[in-house]
Amino acid sequence: MTRIVCYLLFSSLLVSCSDRPDAYEALWQRYTQSLSRTLDRQASVPAPAALPALPSAAAITFPVDSEQINLLEFLRLRRCALGQTLAEKNSILGRHGDNASALLFALRFLDEVDACIEILDDSESELKASLLSAKRQKRKQLPALIFNALIAGPEFRELWQAPAQHRQPYPPEQRDVAVTALAHWRVLQQQWLAGLDYHRYRELIPILADIRRGLGGEWLRFQRQSNSGLKQANALLEQRLNGRQLCLTGSANENARIFAQVLHKLFIAGIQAEASLANRHQQALLTELEGLSGELAVQLALPSAYQAWQKQLTERGEQFLKAFQRHVQLSGELLEQCGLSPSSTQDSR
Repeated sequence: MTRIVCYLLFSSLLVSCSDRPDAYEALWQRYTQSLSRTLDRQASVPAPAALPALPSAAAITFPVDSEQINLLEFLRLRRCALGQTLAEKNSILGRHGDNASALLFALRFLDEVDACIEILDDSESELKASLLSAKRQKRKQLPALIFNALIAGPEFRELWQAPAQHRQPYPPEQRDVAVTALAHWRVLQQQWLAGLDYHRYRELIPILADIRRGLGGEWLRFQRQSNSGLKQANALLEQRLNGRQLCLTGSANENARIFAQVLHKLFIAGIQAEASLANRHQQALLTELEGLSGELAVQLALPSAYQAWQKQLTERGEQFLKAFQRHVQLSGELLEQCGLSPSSTQDSR
């Protein structure tokens, strides 16, 4: 009985959260409705645009061959740390691990292999040769393993999933945890590709956990809301600019003063302020993504599907800025008809 009551309470909480109106979306609705009344024009709400979808993991995962160390060689390695690493790698869990596990074992191997080679005596030259060969193979595979663990991993995919409702306050007032995590990953990636700091493999899993908690999907959702609102608002302004003037005498009338108030209170002080924070978040997130992808692209031919998706992100960011700039331009033109300017809207309240 207690479980049923708890379940019903939990379900009611979920319903109440999902039904809660989105503050930014409500702000856009209020703004476009106010514009429509003030300008005496109508514009339909555009259909929401599809969001850039990260390609499937199968489409962007690099194939990576596993090292070949036979059972007899493995038994002879039990006296060094590498033997334990190989034992874990060859266990049931190790053989069925994900991309992050594959990178983790590769880094552990590279961190431990030199010390293991040093303790082998001259009679074990074949084993030394096998380990050196495996080391070269791991070094060569490292860029692909890094890409698979990050870009093709579930944590990165969750970072970019847009929720039906904002899971966290957006835009973020503080630095997105994923931006910090990607910057951390990029530093480690640079070191690993340079043959350094393999012992820092322990930092890999916590970084991925932080990436999972990031706000990439929230940003995409925010952009879609903004672009939809801007299309509707710009259509209203264009209709008025292309039709009868708002101020026939060239001086401000009541409608012009109301328009100036709406523009300042809802757009400049509300929507534009939020968009500025979102743009800052976008720049930080894409800068880290482009940086680490670019470094991997020096050593790998990145999957075309991933490159196309990354290009979409960049284009969305550019469209986001251009649409806001267009709205500011149109608003300024309408204010000029009435002898006003955007800078004077604060004084018109």
